Amino acid sequence: MNKELNKEEGSSTIYRDIYDRSYVWNWRYMFKFELASLLGRLFFNSSPKKKSTFLHLGCGGNYLEDFVNADFYYLRWVPFRKQPSKYDWLLDLRYKLNCPNNYWDGVFTEHTLEHLHYSDCLKLFKELYRTMKPGSYLRICVPGLEESLAARKPEQTKAEVIYQLTQNFGHVSVWDEETFFIVLKDAGFSKIQKSSYKQGADERLLRDSSYHVDGSIYIEAQKWGM
Repeated sequence: MNKELNKEEGSSTIYRDIYDRSYVWNWRYMFKFELASLLGRLFFNSSPKKKSTFLHLGCGGNYLEDFVNADFYYLRWVPFRKQPSKYDWLLDLRYKLNCPNNYWDGVFTEHTLEHLHYSDCLKLFKELYRTMKPGSYLRICVPGLEESLAARKPEQTKAEVIYQLTQNFGHVSVWDEETFFIVLKDAGFSKIQKSSYKQGADERLLRDSSYHVDGSIYIEAQKWGM
């Protein structure tokens, strides 16, 4: 007769995010997302109006007064999308930016690119390269592969961390220094290098949130040429 397993044996009282399905995308969410994108591109695809030449991509609730703050199309009658606290420019980063060539003096984005597939990131980087002024910098902060594993909590397994990076919260890409170098170089950028919190080539772009320090990778790339 097999020994009956103790129900408490191997169990854990720690709440684990891997059981939370609040941020798992399903067909309903995707349908509403794509509908908002289509209608936004058809009827609300304006150019940036604010008098600033610094761009903050994926602003969410973190509004930077001296930047053009851009986020996904917010349509009041689409129930799935909560309104950001404030924004200046609505767009879908998977598509061409309604912006002139050589316009931005710098671009900052924080915990946004992990929501895009690599192919969409390549298209976005090419658009940023087109719209940035020669000599300007792109500063990126996303959850990093090595950084997230190094910052994992004692109760977390490595598999849980990988799940957070690649599947939860709408994440579809995971990043490290080598991958950034490949994709940014393919988009035309040069002088690609890993940076750190509040450290970088252009102090005007050092708008890093302390909330994202643990587990994040910081990358900078510069545009050369016309």
